[in-house]
Parts: sequence; structure tokens; C-alpha cells
Amino acid sequence: MLTTRTQRHQQIVLSIVTFSLLGLGLVTVSLGLWSHGAGEIRSQAAETKPSNLSTTTPDLLPTTEPPVPSGLVTQSVVRYVNRQGSRRLWINRGTTPKELLGWTPEGEVFRTALEAHSDDRLRPTLELTNGYHFVYLLADGTQAPTLPGYQPTGQQFYAYPQRIPGTKPVFELMQLQTGQRLFTTETSERDQAIQAGYQLVKVAFYVAD
Repeated sequence: MLTTRTQRHQQIVLSIVTFSLLGLGLVTVSLGLWSHGAGEIRSQAAETKPSNLSTTTPDLLPTTEPPVPSGLVTQSVVRYVNRQGSRRLWINRGTTPKELLGWTPEGEVFRTALEAHSDDRLRPTLELTNGYHFVYLLADGTQAPTLPGYQPTGQQFYAYPQRIPGTKPVFELMQLQTGQRLFTTETSERDQAIQAGYQLVKVAFYVAD
């Protein structure tokens, strides 16, 4: 009788151990299947991530600089075009100077500061010409910018060399066949010009938004 009870006890213990091992195996298999499924989900998510990721240039990256002063005095800059298709920028002072006779206004391109004392981060932007085309270069410190074959006209305004809150970029484009330059703040006009054969040169400078 004692032997029979002992055998039954051993059988019960063996059964419990067997079921425990079986349950542990099921849990292990379940965890393995879940981990495999999660891995597949992560893999699919990685494969289906958008391909049109931002290609923002360093010129347009966020900045920690203080924003444009609220009291910054700006004036309208108008773009003109002549019969040859050349364009130039001119500060609107209410009258059309004789230098712009034969030029047709295309409208305001942006507003910019006429003096630097309101913000010491402003730099003079000088107009240069080769007699046919006009380009606008930002001065680096106290040294006036130069370009081979181009001479300064004497006109200048002030702009920012880097992006800060409250500013927008002025894009410089050039038509390689003719050398004509186009300055615009509008991304739509920039893209249309590129489709028409212009090449984006760089962000020339930044002006108050």
C-alpha cells in the first residue's frame, strides 16, 4: 500500500512537472512568435517610410539667434526689368530715378533696412553690374564684395547674412546661357525659373519677413 501511494505521488509530481514544462514551452513559443511579428512590423515600417525626406539646405536650418528687432525700419525694394530681360532691384523712394528710364517695374520683392544701426547683425548689400546684368553681393565685414568683370553702382541696402527668426531668404538664380540674374523670395517663382533654364546659385541674404 505504501509503495502504491508513493508511486501515485511520483506520478502526480511528474505530471505537474510535465505540464509546467509544456506551459513554459508554449510561453516561449508565443514570445518568439510575438517578437518575430514585431520585428516584421518594424521592418515594414522602415521600408515604407517616406522617400521625400526634407533636403533643407544649411542656409534654411533653424537658428537660436534673437529675432529681428520689432522696431526695425524697412523700406520697399522693387524689381525692374528692361527690354533685354535683365533685372535689377531698387529701393522705392517714391520717384523713379533716371537710372531706371526704360525699365519696367515688376513689383515689390521684399522690404529691407536702409541703415544698420537698428541691428548690428545687418550687413550692406551692394549692387554691381557688368553693363548688362546686375548682381547683389553681401559685404563680409568691412570689405566690399567684388566680382570679376563687375563694377559697383553705388546703390546699397542692408540685409542679414544668416537666417534668424523673422527673416526670409532671398534666392539668387542665374541663366547660364545669358548670365541674367534673378533675385526672389518666392519659392514658386524660384521653381518656375529653374524649369525655365535658370540655375539656383545660393541664398544671397536674408531680409525681414
